[in-house]
Amino acid sequence: MSKKNKKQFSGMSRRAKLIIVSSVVAVFVVSAGVVGYMLYQSQQQVGGTPIASELVERDARVAQIKSDEEIFNNASSELKKGNIAGVEKVYDDAVKAETDRARKIQIYIDQSALFYNAGHVKEAIAAAKNAVTLSDDQFLVADWLSRIYEDQKNYTLAAEYYTLAGEWAESPMNVTALDKKYFDDNASRVTELGSK
Repeated sequence: MSKKNKKQFSGMSRRAKLIIVSSVVAVFVVSAGVVGYMLYQSQQQVGGTPIASELVERDARVAQIKSDEEIFNNASSELKKGNIAGVEKVYDDAVKAETDRARKIQIYIDQSALFYNAGHVKEAIAAAKNAVTLSDDQFLVADWLSRIYEDQKNYTLAAEYYTLAGEWAESPMNVTALDKKYFDDNASRVTELGSK
């Protein structure tokens, strides 16, 4: 990320950053499916036949996108009814059905984002913390919670989670490519905000 982009990003409100990060993840998931489909279509148009492994990967990506969309739509429907327990059940069922730990973590982060964007802060934090026991790699949880806590002006916890995110900045789950220095700088910044 360029210095100019980092400066613009750091000047945004926490809620705006959270919405952008949530949107980037959603766009990433959808884009992966679209690219896979386009590759398949281009092979068909030139007469090429995808090998079996490409078909399996493409079909898995398409199924994952459809599943994520269904989970989100079902949970959003429950949230519109004010049924917090219904939202939790939708995501708990999705986590139980998933075998990949990284996906389980992402499902909990998605649940947290849905709650947070709807103004249910306590539920958002609880959903994110559900992912903590799933893996030693805590990048997604730490990154997400650092942003929530800063947005809530809980600078002590924000600094703690920025520091943790920095420790796991090399994680394969770090699709933002933000480095340890970025997170350490943010930890220092929010610590200073908390001391004012």
